[in-house]
Amino acid sequence: MSRLTLTSHLSLKCLVPSQNPNFTAIRLGDIDHIKRMMMAEPAALSTVIRGGYTLLHCAARYGRHDILSILVANGADINTTNDRGETPLHIAIKQGQDHARVQHLLELGAHPSQPDSEGRTALHMFYNPIMTYMFQFHSTEIDTWAQDIEGRTVLHYLAWSSRSTTQELTRCLQSVDTPQLSIKDSEGRSILHYAAQRGNTEFINFLLGLPGAATLCMPDYHDRTLLHHATESGRVHTIDLFLARQIDPDALDDQGRTMLHHACQWGNLKATAKELLSVQ
Repeated sequence: MSRLTLTSHLSLKCLVPSQNPNFTAIRLGDIDHIKRMMMAEPAALSTVIRGGYTLLHCAARYGRHDILSILVANGADINTTNDRGETPLHIAIKQGQDHARVQHLLELGAHPSQPDSEGRTALHMFYNPIMTYMFQFHSTEIDTWAQDIEGRTVLHYLAWSSRSTTQELTRCLQSVDTPQLSIKDSEGRSILHYAAQRGNTEFINFLLGLPGAATLCMPDYHDRTLLHHATESGRVHTIDLFLARQIDPDALDDQGRTMLHHACQWGNLKATAKELLSVQ
């Protein structure tokens, strides 16, 4: 038996079991079933399974391009949300591999900058091949100002990877001195802090060369310096980059810990050994 639920934007949705025939048909790619469904029970567009996932979310998850088109042509909202505020595009980009799936959703009208319930757009997530695709071909559609519930922008997530490149960064910015680069999260961390955590040398060198580098280099709200953050990465050569910028290796955070304490806390033996050898 299904039951009706009322969403926050006052549209009725009908909760059905996850093994509902229509959702099963999408998982199996049964286009004929979906066509028959639209003729016999158009109200099925309002059905959701646990978590508020709609037929569109399911089709986006499994990459059913034709079914996505059929559902939208019959009135389904391509930017509909589940209980967490995620759109089908959020789901597709999370999968991290299928460029064609994401492109199809965009062609159907998906909004890349629509936030979920925690302020995260579809690009507020850990770096993956789809992120590369979006930064390369849809950079003008990326909102680099939007901050999630933790104050992170898309650029924080971009920097928070050892594989991202500065080409992706500059593609979505009109100039390298734009103020978005200086946005800090709720802990006071700039995108440079995030690059330091992942040991992304290309990002670090690029950001250190900017006119506003001094702002990016400031300690976070817990007085943790870039060296504190660099000890979280296994790429300990980044420590030398910050030492060359005169970042104090003996600086204390608000808990009285130096970068060496921080390295030990993270179990980073490489960073610990490097710091101990440097003081001998």
